[in-house]
Amino acid sequence: LLEYESVFDDPSPEGADVPPFRIELLPGTQVKPIPPRRLSPALLSALREEVADLLRQDIIQPSASAYSFPVVMVKRLPTRGGSVWTTGL
Repeated sequence: LLEYESVFDDPSPEGADVPPFRIELLPGTQVKPIPPRRLSPALLSALREEVADLLRQDIIQPSASAYSFPVVMVKRLPTRGGSVWTTGL
């Protein structure tokens, strides 16, 4: 972890330094549609809060891509009491 300590520092005010990229498909291939996972109302609310926080920090940005990334909500040990949910982003 010490080797990659800078990756885990607080996010930069300028946002993530990730160059733009495109996903190129091989000729003749298509995107396979997969329905989204269903979440309970409590998990959906927690996910929306987490995504809003990541958007505010410019860690992620809105996209109109045909691709998506599945999100797994993981219950972690609370630091100050109560249940805390976090994404597996």
